[in-house]
Amino acid sequence: MPAEYCLQQRNYRHALGYDLYKYKHLSPDTRFPCFGINVGQVPNTQLSCNPINTESFLYGINATNLVTPKPKFTTVVKCMPGIEFFNRPQAYLPPPLVMPSCQRPQGPFC
Repeated sequence: MPAEYCLQQRNYRHALGYDLYKYKHLSPDTRFPCFGINVGQVPNTQLSCNPINTESFLYGINATNLVTPKPKFTTVVKCMPGIEFFNRPQAYLPPPLVMPSCQRPQGPFC
C-alpha cells in the first residue's frame, strides 16, 4: 500500500536522522561543572586542539623509534569555562586564635 510505504520511509528517515545527529554525544556548549557535580563524558575534541597527537604522546606511541625520532611535542589545551548549578553559602572562618605567653603556667612571666 502506498500509505504504508510512505510511513515506513518516514520512519527510516527519522531513525537515520537520530543516528547521524551531530549533537547526540557532543554538546554545543561544553562546560565543566563547578562544585558538587561529577564530570560526565567529554569528547577528546573538546579538551584539546590536537587530541590524537596528545593521546599518542601520553601512550608513548612511536617513542622508541630510533630511525626517525619523534619531534618535540607540545599540546594545545582548550580552556573550558565552568558552570554553577547553585550558589554555595559563604564559609564561616573564626578569627585566628592568639594565646599570650604570660597565660602559660610554666612559660615566661609577663
